[in-house]
Amino acid sequence: GLGGQFTPYSTTHELNGGLHLQKNQQNNEVGFIPKIYWSKGLNIPVNFGLEWGKTQSDAELWSGYIQWTAFEKIKWPAIALRAGLNKLTGYAERELTSSQVGGIISYGFLKFFDLFYSYQASHNTGIMHSIGEDITNYEWVEVSQTEGIEITIYPPFLRAAFEHTSSVNGFDTYRSKLAYLF
Repeated sequence: GLGGQFTPYSTTHELNGGLHLQKNQQNNEVGFIPKIYWSKGLNIPVNFGLEWGKTQSDAELWSGYIQWTAFEKIKWPAIALRAGLNKLTGYAERELTSSQVGGIISYGFLKFFDLFYSYQASHNTGIMHSIGEDITNYEWVEVSQTEGIEITIYPPFLRAAFEHTSSVNGFDTYRSKLAYLF
């Protein structure tokens, strides 16, 4: 499938003691990263995808994943394992890289709806470039969970998804996706 996604992000994050990005409480502006993504299933229970997005301030996000569906049966929840890699460049003189591994459980009903839940751990590294200063490296681990719903609007081609992600670092993100399956 091919699709688009709008992901909100805080335009006022700052590095907090090297542990993680923290929302700046004085200026709580939010921007959106419009993304395009492509995913492909294979004849075996494996699929993969690529994603690219760019912010208004010219930061770029590149992502990729591979997913193996370990169990899938009609009228039963599906169980999958996923691994991914993300790279954010040009974001306020920072570069961030994140690798994730996690599990997903999903359940489809009434032919048009899929509920899903995922739990993942991320290993993150950040590099901060400051003009006239030394380069600073940061590293941290983050655990997050995502829940959402995917709705088939025009079977089998057009789908919409809405999801919420929360992390142990206190970040909540809401995303919406629209995909055309071919």
